[in-house]
Amino acid sequence: MLFASEAQGDTRLRVKTYELATTQSTDLGGANDASDYSVAWAPDGSWIAIDRNVASGASGASGASQASNQVWLVKPDGSQSRVLLHEDGASYSSLNWSPDGRHLLFSRYVLDLSAQAPGHFDIYVADILTGETRALVTGGDMPAFLP
Repeated sequence: MLFASEAQGDTRLRVKTYELATTQSTDLGGANDASDYSVAWAPDGSWIAIDRNVASGASGASGASQASNQVWLVKPDGSQSRVLLHEDGASYSSLNWSPDGRHLLFSRYVLDLSAQAPGHFDIYVADILTGETRALVTGGDMPAFLP
C-alpha cells in the first residue's frame, strides 16, 4: 500500500492510499472543502495522521473564507476518521509517531498579531488514546523521536 496526494480540479490536495495488488484507491480526504498537507503512518500501520486545512465558512477582513488547521486520525481503509488536534489560531506540522504508536509528536505554530513577535513554534506531544496534549519545548520546531 502506498500514499499519494492528488490535486482536485481547484488544486486542493487529497490523501489517498493505493493497494498495489488490487489497484484499489481509497480517498482519505475529509470534506470537499479540505486540503491535506502532510501525513504520517503509525508504526504498526493502524492509523494515519493527516495535517488538514478545512474551510470554516467564516470570512476574514479581506472577505476571503477562513481555514482551520486540524490533525485527523484515519484508518488506512478510510474508516474511523476523527479530529485529534484543533485549536483556533494554531497550525500543526512535523507529525511524528512514537515507536509504540501511542503518541504523536508535532510542531504547533500560533499566530498572535497583537504580540511584538507575531508567532511562535512549540513542540507538543498528543496521547492518541486520550487526545491530551502536553508542551515539551517552547520555541522548538521539527521534532522527531530518536531510536
